[in-house]
Amino acid sequence: MGEADSQSTRYSTLMTILEHRSLITGGGALFMLIGMAWCGFRTGAAEFYVLAVLAAAGVYFILKAAIEVVDLVAETLMPR
Repeated sequence: MGEADSQSTRYSTLMTILEHRSLITGGGALFMLIGMAWCGFRTGAAEFYVLAVLAAAGVYFILKAAIEVVDLVAETLMPR
C-alpha cells in the first residue's frame, strides 16, 4: 500500500468523473430532454418540446465546461 494506492483512492471521485465524461454529459442532456418532453406531454404544451431541445443542449455544454474545469484542476493542482 504505497503512495500511489492512497492517491488513487483519495481522488477516486474526480478520476471517475474524468473517465466517464462523455457518459455524464450525454446522460445529463438526455435526462433534461426526456424530462422536459415528458412535461410537455403531461401539460399538452407544445412549447416544451422546443424548449426541451434547447435546454438539453444547454445542459450538455454546461456539463462539458464543468468537467473541463475538473480536468484542469486535476492536471494542475493534484500531485502525481
